[in-house]
Amino acid sequence: MSEQAMPPELLPCPFCGGPASREARNHTYETGCDNVGCSVLPSAVQLSQVAADEAWNRRATPTALAASPEVAKLIAAEAKLWERAIANYCDLITIEDVEDYVAKARAEAAAGGDA
Repeated sequence: MSEQAMPPELLPCPFCGGPASREARNHTYETGCDNVGCSVLPSAVQLSQVAADEAWNRRATPTALAASPEVAKLIAAEAKLWERAIANYCDLITIEDVEDYVAKARAEAAAGGDA
């Protein structure tokens, strides 16, 4: 009697942390996120269940470049630029602008949508 290998334990979804599941479809096998609330719903589709499981469980590892202090400084600097840009944009918008926009949108909707 031959022993069948146990399927590997599936890692959780790398995006939402939800559980993973397996599904056979016609001639392919899919292993993927089982959380319907996941905004990404990633999956791995292969010609064998073992290959699909292995692809699902494979995770990217940080490269030396991404882990370097220089890259971390660049990312932090870009994040600060975006924070400033968003803050400056938000300073330009007043509550009156928002109220005017809402009033116009309501008028357009009441008039049939195309104004």
